[in-house]
Amino acid sequence: MKKVMIIDDELDILDVLERFLSRKGKLEVETYSNAESALKKLRAKPYDLILSDIMMPLVSGIDILKEVKSFKPNSKIILMTAYSSQTKIDISEKFGIDEYIKKPFENLNEVEKKIYFLLGI
Repeated sequence: MKKVMIIDDELDILDVLERFLSRKGKLEVETYSNAESALKKLRAKPYDLILSDIMMPLVSGIDILKEVKSFKPNSKIILMTAYSSQTKIDISEKFGIDEYIKKPFENLNEVEKKIYFLLGI
């Protein structure tokens, strides 16, 4: 089973993603609404993929991307945002983003397909 961490300050999104992605038993999903707590856990425990919102208070998804890539450069990271800005996409790509997803999600199956593809499932 692959381990996935989801970080988002919107609890409804965490709940929907956790229930949807866990339903087939292929992914072990942990959710965090606080980026600081998520980073502490990331330093202590390996995850196969990180799915993070870009726009969060205090620590952004881009900050998480930079931090994780500094100590686990091969980590698979997908960033999500409701604000599609080409500048943010460019910055994310510079630091090694694997995929980018726009919110609101048009189709949760597409989100799942991107995750499965990156994880080789």
